[in-house]
Order: sequence, then C-alpha cells, then structure tokens
Amino acid sequence: MRSFIFLILSFFSTMTFAAPTQVIVITGASRGIGKVIAEHLASKENYRVYAGYRSVDSIKVLKERLFAIPIDVQDNSSCQNAINMVLSREGHIDVLINNAGCGILGPVETVTMEQVHKIFNTNVYGAIRMIQAVLPNMRAQKSGKIINVSSVAGLQGLACWDMYCSSKFALEGLSESMALTLAPFNIHISMIEPGPVVSDFMDHSTEVGNRNMMSNPYQILVKNRLNQLCKSLNEGQDPKEVALLTEEIIQSPTPHFRNLTNEAAKDRVKKKYNDLNFDNIITEGIIHITPLWSEDFKN
Repeated sequence: MRSFIFLILSFFSTMTFAAPTQVIVITGASRGIGKVIAEHLASKENYRVYAGYRSVDSIKVLKERLFAIPIDVQDNSSCQNAINMVLSREGHIDVLINNAGCGILGPVETVTMEQVHKIFNTNVYGAIRMIQAVLPNMRAQKSGKIINVSSVAGLQGLACWDMYCSSKFALEGLSESMALTLAPFNIHISMIEPGPVVSDFMDHSTEVGNRNMMSNPYQILVKNRLNQLCKSLNEGQDPKEVALLTEEIIQSPTPHFRNLTNEAAKDRVKKKYNDLNFDNIITEGIIHITPLWSEDFKN
C-alpha cells in the first residue's frame, strides 16, 4: 500500500498544470507604450489581450491572442460597450490597463479651457469610465487588477507641464483612494510611473498651449522645453522594459501599488518624499529651468 501511495504522489509531483488564461483589456494600444505592452502580453500563452483602438468598428484579430477592440475613452458608451463585448466573448476580465493618454505643453496661462477639458477627459475621466464599466464584473468574481499608467509627472510637477501634471496627479489620487476602497473585494490597484520612454508621444498626443494672448511671455521657455522633451524621448527608456514590468504586476498575487520604471525616476521621487516642505525641490527646479529662458540655450 505504501508503495502504491508513493507512486501516486510521484506521478502528481511530475505533472505540470497550465496556468489559467487571463483576459486583459488595455486602452490606447494602437501605438506607443500601449502597443508594446499589448503585443508583449499577447506573446504569452496564458494571456488573451483586447487592445483598445479608436479606428476599428468591431473586434478584429491582430495576432494569436491579440484582438483590436473599439474604445474611445472620451465616450461613455464606447467604454461600456467595449467591456460588454469582451465579457460576452470571455465571460470575465482579469486585468484592466488604463494606458490611453495625451499631453499638453504650456503654462496654465497659455492653455484654453477646451485643451484643459481634453486632457482631463482622456487622462482622468477616460480611466474612470473604464473602471466604472469593469468593476461590477471584478467585484462579482472577487478578483481583478487595475493598472493605471501614470508618469513621474504625476508625482512631481514639471515646468510647462501644468495641465499634464495636474491630470496625472488626479489619476494618482484616484488610484490611492481606490486601492483602499477595493481591497475587500480582492481587487488590486497598481500605478506604472515611467520617466521619458522612447515613443511617438510627440507625434500624436502632445499639443502646445494656444490661448490667444496679447503677448506670450513664455514663448522662449516653451520652445526650449519642447526641444528638451524631444531629446529626452529620443534618449529615453526602452518601452519593452515597461511591458516587462507590467507583466510582473499581473503575475504577482500581491503587486506593488507604485511601480517606477527606472532608477532616475526613483531617485527623483525619493528626493521629493524626503523634502516635506518641497523647498529644496523648488530651488533645484528653478536652477534647472533658468537657462531655458535664454534664446541662446542649447540642447
């Protein structure tokens, strides 16, 4: 009898059990970081990825385990319809990645209220729409992960990025609160906070403040900040590293809430949290930004 039991235990110890397939929905996946994340996750056998596109009318097969799905995060019905479409096919959603975003460069005095509405409608309200649509399913199944793609700009203000920073700060506050509220339902909230990442962000989503002003005193600063941004994106982090970090969050049973993507971003945030009055950060920032007011500033 002991020999028989030993054989049974040995048999089961050698068996491998396939991990259950996880269903993932990601917004803003037609380009940039979102596209890299979607394609990376879909390359894994235990994920089925529904990638949000604004340019498709119905679910379209892109690759094995990767499907394009129409999602316009600025539209309530589009967000709800997308979630309903995935649930009708899969029966459940395990992970929502709110990646869709846009940027506006310019001091607060230079941006129009239409531009302010646009950036908040995408970066904040869009995430809220998707979260509201997916939460009933996640609460019912008592599990889920919501990953919000923020930025270092959501943790520390950056000159000329007034509206972009404020929208990302709002997303951070929303996520911190949700992490507490949804914990009893076994729903984990995580933030991904990249620094500059090599992408086509400037080509498709970044506007410059264009409010009509008699005389714009910020023109030189904005021009040089724009040049600086282009340079930092060209020299930025490989988006594949962000995709790998996203996979780690999904795989972890207890993922970190805050996930900075590189050491430079971590160092910047450490400085902020060690400077409770924010005085040193302001001083350093002024020293850094002063040369950008000069026409002779060179990248």
